[in-house]
Amino acid sequence: MKKLLLAILMASMLIFSLCGCTIRDPSDIGQGGIGVFDNIDLDADSSYTGALRIAYGSSDAETLAINAFVSSFNEKYPNIEVELVPIGGDYSSNVLNLARSAASLNRPEEMYDVFWLAQDYVSSFYQSDVLYPLGKIDEADTNFDTSDIVELALDVSSVNDTLYMMPRDYNQVVMYYNKDVFDAVDMPYPTDGMTRTEFVEMLEELQTRISTSTAKNGYGQYYRDMDFLVDSNVCWDSMIWPLLKSFGAEIVNENGEVVFDSENTSEALAFWKDLIQKGYACSIAQGKSASGTQFRMQNAALFFHVRATLTDILTADPDKEVLGVQNIGVVAIPDFSDGESEYYVGAGSSGYAMYSNTVHPTEAWLFLKHIVSVEGQQAFSETGNCVPVLKTLLNDENAAWRTWSEETIGSDFNNDAFIYKIEGGTTTRDFYQYIPVAAQSAVLNCIDEAMTNYVAQPSQTFALQMIKDAASKMTTAIAQAKG
Repeated sequence: MKKLLLAILMASMLIFSLCGCTIRDPSDIGQGGIGVFDNIDLDADSSYTGALRIAYGSSDAETLAINAFVSSFNEKYPNIEVELVPIGGDYSSNVLNLARSAASLNRPEEMYDVFWLAQDYVSSFYQSDVLYPLGKIDEADTNFDTSDIVELALDVSSVNDTLYMMPRDYNQVVMYYNKDVFDAVDMPYPTDGMTRTEFVEMLEELQTRISTSTAKNGYGQYYRDMDFLVDSNVCWDSMIWPLLKSFGAEIVNENGEVVFDSENTSEALAFWKDLIQKGYACSIAQGKSASGTQFRMQNAALFFHVRATLTDILTADPDKEVLGVQNIGVVAIPDFSDGESEYYVGAGSSGYAMYSNTVHPTEAWLFLKHIVSVEGQQAFSETGNCVPVLKTLLNDENAAWRTWSEETIGSDFNNDAFIYKIEGGTTTRDFYQYIPVAAQSAVLNCIDEAMTNYVAQPSQTFALQMIKDAASKMTTAIAQAKG
């Protein structure tokens, strides 16, 4: 079918050329510079010679990831020279600023050919017209298909049903725990499938036992001096949206109407507010600014995050006097609906995108295809920070992501927690589909603002007003985006 469509396209272009008319390749209409598609060699093999410039976040985990991909890529394509550019500070702003500069100077060669993205960057980068539509190349490339890629990962990597980011991993939020803390107070470890009630009861019992414990962490500090038990950024969209959804709350309905101001929303926010007030969970501010820090410093018992942070949690850093958490366990996040509805868990993907006016389109496409190849996925998995995006590797007991854990952490490490009830994976795309792309970031900011302000209010009347105010701002943002 792809070959037939390509043949029809080429015939149409020839007819228009002969009659003196001009036609732009449909793959270059909209996002993507004219000529990019035409310059992709879809038959390029391992002998292809070229160059590629890739930008990535400068964290240790991202450095591990990109080095793994590039090393395995160069085994397959030894004649493509890859330049890696680490980007610190405000990553998205720095990449977008260079793209704008390259466009204004008409010097596309100054922009990165490929750059790392997280799912929450896709919409803003799309709006800035710097992403090439990968779905259009996929349609023409008979040697590639996305059928083995986790559907949810493809969904968060797309805009208007067109793929703009190649997803590299499947990220489902889990609950890490420090076994040493539970062992110190003779508490059983958390388990997959905990209900909300069981989760709160566990925190209550853990806090009670720790309060009288004389046990110390690796720094010589008493566990009883912990400021909180749960280290988490609840305002992170992969946390706040599943929490709201578990309580039956909605943001925008299928008619595009804001329905955020509801009793269900209030119940969800009140639940987490109670965790903070009882000293079970960290403050909103601490969660936003330093999520995971206290857990890694052995000063919290639990941490909500994804597999991508695993080696960072484990790693000791003598220069920073960080010991890490070696005796680590992991389970699925609790069912915050308390069994009253389906199980929902925040999930998604990060990946790499192609610059809309890249001067090295063949090399870029070869690299993007490589990251979702078995070789690329296995290489990334060997860093320890990957849950594969390929469905065939998720349950393969011999897949590198599972064997790495067994060899590094122990055979009892619960890899299945990272794909527990995978069908319950949920993302902001649930409601993004009902609002304009231009309003999505604003709506997400309103949810963050509502949570932050709700928790800060001593009066329930004022707290409820925070939800109303956020809903009103959402409505305004959507109306403005619609023009």
